Amino acid sequence: MRVFPVPEPCSVDAYQAGHYLMLPGGMEDFELSHGVFRRPLDVPPGEPVDMRLLSGGLAPFLLLEPGFARPLERDDLDAAEEFYSDFYLGQPYPWPRAMFERILAEHAGYYPLCVMGLFDGQAHYVGEPCVQIWTDAPGCGECVGWIESTLLPYLWSFSICATRSRRRKERMIAVFRAAYPSRSLDELHQMVATRLHDFGRRGGAASQMTGIAHLYNWLGTDTVDAAYAAARYLNGGRSFGACSVLASAHRSTTPWPREDEAYDRIVKLMERYKVISIVADTYGYARGIRKLAERAETIRSRGGWLVARPDSGDPVETTLLGLTELATALGVDRQESGLKIIRGASILQGDTMSDSWIFERIYPAVVAAGFCPSNLVFGMGEQNHKAYRSETELAYKTALVGIDDPRFPSGFRENMKSSDVLLKRSIPGAVGVDCSRPQRRVYPITIEQLRRGETGDLVVLHDRRPNPLPVRQELFAETRERAWRSWLELPADAGDTFDPALRHKQEEYICTMTAD
Repeated sequence: MRVFPVPEPCSVDAYQAGHYLMLPGGMEDFELSHGVFRRPLDVPPGEPVDMRLLSGGLAPFLLLEPGFARPLERDDLDAAEEFYSDFYLGQPYPWPRAMFERILAEHAGYYPLCVMGLFDGQAHYVGEPCVQIWTDAPGCGECVGWIESTLLPYLWSFSICATRSRRRKERMIAVFRAAYPSRSLDELHQMVATRLHDFGRRGGAASQMTGIAHLYNWLGTDTVDAAYAAARYLNGGRSFGACSVLASAHRSTTPWPREDEAYDRIVKLMERYKVISIVADTYGYARGIRKLAERAETIRSRGGWLVARPDSGDPVETTLLGLTELATALGVDRQESGLKIIRGASILQGDTMSDSWIFERIYPAVVAAGFCPSNLVFGMGEQNHKAYRSETELAYKTALVGIDDPRFPSGFRENMKSSDVLLKRSIPGAVGVDCSRPQRRVYPITIEQLRRGETGDLVVLHDRRPNPLPVRQELFAETRERAWRSWLELPADAGDTFDPALRHKQEEYICTMTAD
């Protein structure tokens, strides 16, 4: 879905717009915040907790959002002024127009922010900052807080969909490893690369974005705009292997006077397009799969590959029926574990697919019937795009501010939010992250180190301050490789990954703030 354009000063939570009135002096000149996931994604019942997440969404955010990808304009401020004129219960609602005037006058319409973050696709643990954003541009400190509600949906939607997708790949590889014990991990990875296909363009509210997150881990997709955007904008205009095949639908079958004519047309097309997925349940699945089986040998003789697709009924029963009919029509070969591989045909099961259907019901039933999992491809719709912020409790908290107060002669004050739950305590001060370490991965740094960009794997992805740090970027093909390799390098749960010095700072701060 597209959205209506609004002026950038209105792309905000209302309460955020008025915060500039409530902050101590000095914050207008320096502010730093962290983005942190505070809860792991749920795992299937009986499985151990997995604290890993894949980072994601920062590259699209920086390439799409006003103030980062393109400058704000004078009309933005005037339109916002008119809107806010009666937004406070019929009276003018306060908003930091003076800050936006400086953005236009002194920074060419761009937010003067330094965005430090993990590269998209980087595996990390819950509780570790995935982004650190700050500025020392005079009068523009509140830019750091202003972008919160725009930034966070990118981060949690990408991370949740990419992480769930990565877990899905791990489970599929385990199924294939059991069937192909002689294959290496990289070989198994290649075998499953296109076996989970994104069918969710009509089932996700932001399907282009979450469709890109799917492509961190898989290559098969019907979400064409996601594949295009990933190649065009995130991969330097180069293909990275995303693909699909022709596929029939009920709307391409029902207009024909007879069902046979629809199938014969597809068989004719296979002279040029060798792989076509054919929906088989238009007038009853058992009837349709038998008609396809009757044509299977003709398809194979023309060099085609028949992909039969159930679209209704019990997914286990329709999958097994399709495999049985096609095996009878085309014959089978036996692979290394003695499982049957149909010659020249597959089943694509895409009806109401979820992880539980795939891994707890369909795969076990197929293997129990003597068929190899390589006979199957899955399409997943809304479940592939499902994400809620509360699933990982992503938070964005202020950690370091400028302050005009003689009690703080440095001119800076570290701050944090307390909680009885360790993962929900925010982090005081600037930090670095080292993803290569097994422990002490998150550690405190000084303001001088921050200004030099000495923040480890929180790399500088964007910097529009007057004296910017060098910026680093990766192509989408590198994001995909990072998502694959970095996940393998981390155990599912490494315990507390904070440097003890940082934990001590948290405890000390809480004691100080609760002493009165």
